[in-house]
Amino acid sequence: MRSKTCKNVVLEHERNFNLWLYTYLAYATRIVHYCVANMPGGVPRTSTLALSNATLPFTLALAEQGTDTALRGNPHLLNGLNVCAGVITDRAVADTFDLDLVDPLAALDLR
Repeated sequence: MRSKTCKNVVLEHERNFNLWLYTYLAYATRIVHYCVANMPGGVPRTSTLALSNATLPFTLALAEQGTDTALRGNPHLLNGLNVCAGVITDRAVADTFDLDLVDPLAALDLR
């Protein structure tokens, strides 16, 4: 979800950014959001390595422990569970689709 004070800036037009920023701030709430879509695309190798390093421990936990044990043993991994055994386990998903929310640990017991 994008903030009301946020506008996308395209890096191709960076030389015009200072003029645009001054004009935008004159009419906005004086809150600066520098919004450039796909910033990782500017440094693909670095962003790939960062993403791999951040997700590898979760991948290894799932592979070595199995999904049930890994999810029950890691609250961060469990927080990423959206749907399990046909029920919604994530509040944002449940609210978005106006569906019932089930505790993730209870959903694991339904499998």
